[in-house]
Amino acid sequence: MHGWPGSFMEFFPLMDLLVEKYTPETLPYHVVVPSIPDYGFSSGPREGKDVEVTFAVAGEVMNKLMVGLGFDAYVAQGGDVGSFMATQMCGVHDECKAWHINMLFLQPTQFLSLNTTTPSEQAHLKFAAAWSDSGSAYAYEHGTRPSTLALTVSASPLSMLAWVGEKFIQWAHPRAPLSLDTILAAVTFYWLTDTFQRSMWPYRFLTGHVRAPIPAMPFSDTKPLGFSSIPREQSVLPRMWAEELFPNLVFFREHEVGGHFAALEQPVEFLEDVEEFVRSVRDAVQL
Repeated sequence: MHGWPGSFMEFFPLMDLLVEKYTPETLPYHVVVPSIPDYGFSSGPREGKDVEVTFAVAGEVMNKLMVGLGFDAYVAQGGDVGSFMATQMCGVHDECKAWHINMLFLQPTQFLSLNTTTPSEQAHLKFAAAWSDSGSAYAYEHGTRPSTLALTVSASPLSMLAWVGEKFIQWAHPRAPLSLDTILAAVTFYWLTDTFQRSMWPYRFLTGHVRAPIPAMPFSDTKPLGFSSIPREQSVLPRMWAEELFPNLVFFREHEVGGHFAALEQPVEFLEDVEEFVRSVRDAVQL
């Protein structure tokens, strides 16, 4: 599951790899790549319904989707907003048997020793701290003034390109920059679907108040968890911290290249992580 300012199109390179690697007969599992609630082709609440699409509500919608498609067992994968949803789904819904994420914001109470971090992890911590100081203001604007910003950014394609497009430049790893066509396609998708406004709604629950902590997600400490550590992601989870916080961690891999759009920037490595994780848990959780 994607996050902001992404869409299901982030996974097109990964899907191409699956098409090249497998035939319909040899494909070992079904892959569902949705527009998460409030994004892209996924609608908002029905007209007349005053519903706050919290992560709990969005997770319920996604679980109903999977069950409705005929799956009584599945693995959730997510980054950014999708990581919150995957965590929520695995923590609440029995049908979700395991989850793999490539972003995790630690809670303020989860202070752990820096003595257990490697040099590369310390560099990631330094990068994340710098991003928090100089690159996170957009999130507070999304959370505290979503309607004001929505009207401004949606006023013209150039406004949207300025607000959304620069994230695809700044948040990608400098060793794996995204092409201009990729960036323009991502921004055009938001413009043509007229969904920029709704895509900001989840931030009301994340950053609706500048001093409010990131809300705790109900996570499972028994269902298998996999984590891919991406060096230019905005959050950090060093291996020793992950092992201390999550006794159910069964897969952890640190990467040298990659940013906020991991599946789009490094599809080969991303697919390897997901497939290895699924293989390691498939029999245990009876997928």
